[in-house]
Amino acid sequence: MPEKRFLDFLLKDKNYFEDFITRSVNASNKIEGSKLSYIETAAILWNDNSFVLNNIRPRDFYEAVNLKTAYEVMLEAAKNEEILSKKLIIRLNEMINKDILNSKGFRKVQVYIKGAEIIPPSPFEVEERMQSIIDEINCEDQMPLLKKVAKFHILFEHVHPFIDANGRTGRLLINFELLKHDCIPVVIPNEKRDEYFKYISDYDLEGMTNMLAELQRKEQDRFYDFVDMSKEESRQIHRYGKAEKK
Repeated sequence: MPEKRFLDFLLKDKNYFEDFITRSVNASNKIEGSKLSYIETAAILWNDNSFVLNNIRPRDFYEAVNLKTAYEVMLEAAKNEEILSKKLIIRLNEMINKDILNSKGFRKVQVYIKGAEIIPPSPFEVEERMQSIIDEINCEDQMPLLKKVAKFHILFEHVHPFIDANGRTGRLLINFELLKHDCIPVVIPNEKRDEYFKYISDYDLEGMTNMLAELQRKEQDRFYDFVDMSKEESRQIHRYGKAEKK
């Protein structure tokens, strides 16, 4: 299996791994209404007992822990170059909803998206619609990857295949496809929430693609900061040797 520069570094460099996971989990959950701050999210994800957590809603706690677990599974799937499938998507959604919602598989009831004009298809259409968009993203064609990912995400959110956590599952799948193809992942910040939802609602493929490209550039800058930091740490270890154990 060929080396994946971005994914391999993400999995090997503890500093970047924890930074990326914390930002991703915090941002994705905030878009859905989580009240956790970045610091609170980090304390929960990495068992930081130096930070006292007060008045944390149980749902916010489980959403953070569950999304971290789902990210770890997604990263392993990307590393193994798994083909996107209904089985993987359902597995990730069930992880995200663990201890929050007892649901298995695609939704079996009609759902409506609060505050949105989108009307998802009936539950009887979900399975077929999902297979169609999965086949489309797995198909090798001339469409640039980022545009392909943006299109899949918009279609996924319109299908709204689950009772809950469609947004978090969908954003997780964006990075699954990007990292599987050795591309820089993205973190969609809460500050872009309205813009992001508008692209989905309007089926604005160009707008969504451009936003993801902008976020990739930002993440690339951050990625190289961590690469430089890792190189400096390696130089220091080489120069002075590892600290002796006492």
